[in-house]
Amino acid sequence: MKSMTGFGKGRNERGDIKYAVEVSSVNHKYFDVNYRMASQLLQFQERIKETLKAEIERGRLDVAIFVLEGYKNQRVAINYHLAKEYVRSVTGLKKTLNLKGDITLADVIRLPEIFRVYEERQVGWDQLKEALNNALFMFVKSREREGTRIKKDLLQRINCLKKLLEGIVKTTNKSKGDNKKRIEEKVKNNYKEVKMDQTRVFTEVSLMVEKSDVSEEITRLGSHINEFLHIINGPGTKGRKMDFLVQEFLREINTIGSKCNNTVISHMVVRFKEELEKVREQIQNVE
Repeated sequence: MKSMTGFGKGRNERGDIKYAVEVSSVNHKYFDVNYRMASQLLQFQERIKETLKAEIERGRLDVAIFVLEGYKNQRVAINYHLAKEYVRSVTGLKKTLNLKGDITLADVIRLPEIFRVYEERQVGWDQLKEALNNALFMFVKSREREGTRIKKDLLQRINCLKKLLEGIVKTTNKSKGDNKKRIEEKVKNNYKEVKMDQTRVFTEVSLMVEKSDVSEEITRLGSHINEFLHIINGPGTKGRKMDFLVQEFLREINTIGSKCNNTVISHMVVRFKEELEKVREQIQNVE
């Protein structure tokens, strides 16, 4: 299990260009990356994203790349066409206004966008990838460590939910007969003066008892607990699956709470929901 929060830092040890890379993340429903790096590195943005996605499925990532030693392979490009256009335009202006003076090289090189500094496309990627992989390795390890702590906490809380469900089952089994007697006495006391068919009374009482029966909800909750444990101990990403299951947990326990007219069960339902909320909060940070 991996957490969605983590931090890793790495650098490359080989090559003329030295990089330092920092990768950090917080929880997020999807995969999202924010970059902080020099404009010369924007050409590698897609490669960086592909490298990250190979290890990370969800989370909001911040990637910062610093050049420690740099860019011995930088190049300067001259925009000859723009320079000629400047000279042509200035020459035309001089003639039109009947001005004197010569256009010098110093005048031309001061004009904007005549020069552009760039780096050759392939230069630097191998070194950057090495630094990125080193940072990514530390980042994934930090996510795994945090994920291990989350898993331990979730297992304890699921075990608590399991015990609460067992308590609900025991209390429900004990109270089934009591519920039937209580409903029968209530009918007899409220309708003493009314002549009623005993078969009809038995049928109505049975229907009322059936409406308060929570055996199906209990069975589904037990199944959800087993599925949760299967997911948490299984491979792959788990956060979305567990989040969906928690919603199913809540649906079933709410139904049990609304059906049961028993103080003991009501208290256990409240405790179940409190513990379930803590589970829900934890899994918001699971990848």
